[in-house]
Amino acid sequence: MARTDTDGNNESSSEGQFNVLDYGAVGDGIALGSVSVTNGDATLTCASASFTSADIGKVICVFYQNGGIDNRADFVSTIASINSATSIEMAGTCDFTNTDSNAVYGTSDSQAFEDAFTAAATHFNYVTDTSPNIPIGGGQPIVFVPIGENYGNYILTETLAMPRGTGIDAIGKLWNCNSTRGDDFITAEDYNYIDKLTAYSMWGGGVRMGNNGTTGSQSHSYVGRLELWNITGTVLAFEGYGYTVDTLWLKNGDDGIFHNKGADVTVNTAFLIGCYTPLKFDQSNQITYNSLFLDSCGGTGTEGGIVFDNTTGGSSNITIKDFQAFTFETVSRVCTPMVNFMNNGSSKYSTITIRGHVNNSGGSLIAMNDCQEIDVRINGSNYINTYDANLPITTGMEFGSGNSGFCRVHLNLTSGITPYTGTVYNGFSYYQGGIEYRMNGYVAEDNTVGSENTRILARRTHRYYDADSSNYIGLRAQTNVTANFTFDLPAADGTSGQALVTNGSGILSFATVGSPTTTEITGTTQQMAVNSVYIANNAGLVTATLPDTAAVGDTVEVIGKGAGGWLIAQNASESINFGNATTTVGAGGSLASTHRYDCIKLRCTVANTTWTKTNVEGNITIV
Repeated sequence: MARTDTDGNNESSSEGQFNVLDYGAVGDGIALGSVSVTNGDATLTCASASFTSADIGKVICVFYQNGGIDNRADFVSTIASINSATSIEMAGTCDFTNTDSNAVYGTSDSQAFEDAFTAAATHFNYVTDTSPNIPIGGGQPIVFVPIGENYGNYILTETLAMPRGTGIDAIGKLWNCNSTRGDDFITAEDYNYIDKLTAYSMWGGGVRMGNNGTTGSQSHSYVGRLELWNITGTVLAFEGYGYTVDTLWLKNGDDGIFHNKGADVTVNTAFLIGCYTPLKFDQSNQITYNSLFLDSCGGTGTEGGIVFDNTTGGSSNITIKDFQAFTFETVSRVCTPMVNFMNNGSSKYSTITIRGHVNNSGGSLIAMNDCQEIDVRINGSNYINTYDANLPITTGMEFGSGNSGFCRVHLNLTSGITPYTGTVYNGFSYYQGGIEYRMNGYVAEDNTVGSENTRILARRTHRYYDADSSNYIGLRAQTNVTANFTFDLPAADGTSGQALVTNGSGILSFATVGSPTTTEITGTTQQMAVNSVYIANNAGLVTATLPDTAAVGDTVEVIGKGAGGWLIAQNASESINFGNATTTVGAGGSLASTHRYDCIKLRCTVANTTWTKTNVEGNITIV
């Protein structure tokens, strides 16, 4: 197994490490750009290539698209002959035309990798099949992949199957040239270790870890840094239980990361670019993402960004501490909804916490179905710069069916986004246009974006808590309110001892309760106001006219002081009861003093029209 490193190329093996070069790997793969092929023709041309006769018999893979994804296979063949340094004949005829494709060619290293892993597997000392006590990522024999020949890549023409208990530490890059283009590039059984691995798969799956979704299976594997480029199937699948992951960088794919009946997964940082469905959960539990970045993910008719799609059971105890999603290219990639809780019947999604920032992702942010305990907070914006595609978010929340228990969702939305559709479920709130709206039994918006009106529904209490939030003062409406009305608050505070009173038209003010306002009349006329005292102080007659409007129980009082005396005049339809007498109805009726210091107090007994004498001093003239 040992090999002496003579050229400084990181090739030496050590105890517990199995260098693929020791098992015959070459690593001479060369990537080409601007490749031209024609449907039904075996000729390939590339102006930048340097083909030689030594390349005859090497594997060549021509990609259908330049780094894109499409539901059809690339073309894999071997080099049959050399036409020139820039042109070759392949063993088979290409089945598509592309004048600006990518390709890779080189010696197949699949057998060397298989032999290295077979040797490494014999050094895995744990014999138990189900024990969770094997250290994650610890103690495994490692297959080492150094930089290839002349800094070339390693060409693999078969699925790389990692036996249980083995690891791979790859400085050199791997290319998937499997002729069965739909197969996964790498499968890792359990108790595996992957670090510093960069792989290019193009058409086909990426890395599948675990025992094919077997319920209760223990994987207990470790992933350090993993980069997977240009996948069309599932980029990375976790099946089984027990994973620790440091950094993921994944590009393209139908499903970016797929948690298939798995649990106990911790991911530090994940970057996903151009995936149709970047993150998917199926019956998954105890999963944490510290940071998740989604760049230009989605596509026409996709399931969404973060998808909970459980056919036979719910997911629970999932935390995504911070995720950011945005569209950062001009292609149309709509990721809607960004968080999709799909219908799941009797099984519920519970104990799920998500914190995120989403910009310009298109469609809606959240679809909520069959949730019973979730806590989601997302900022949604449609900020556009010169690099962004114009794919505005249209809706914040889509309320579906089957929701129960306490679900808390808060959205921070820029203007122009419809806050929600469907019937609001409890715990939903959003912030938009400088106002926070709490829905369904709390504070609700008037269903008009930008409206400043709020509603407190179903006689709920608006609670004002004390300093330590232990007790509160609550305000709420009467059980039955027969008409709508609004109170206008005072413009300024009152003085000590004053109370809040209404003028009968919804205008509130501060006034001294129990001590009516007193006014000294020094002129000859006065329009009286309810609940007021007037002192008539003029050498001539003072005429004081009753209020136009008065509520039952309101009072007025007139006190004589000046030599001219006083007269109480009436408005149309008004009259005054004085003992067993009554004044003439209307402006022709009045009461007048006889002596200088005569006094009288009147109280309204019929609103707006009828007053009654309750107290008098002196002789009063009744007209």
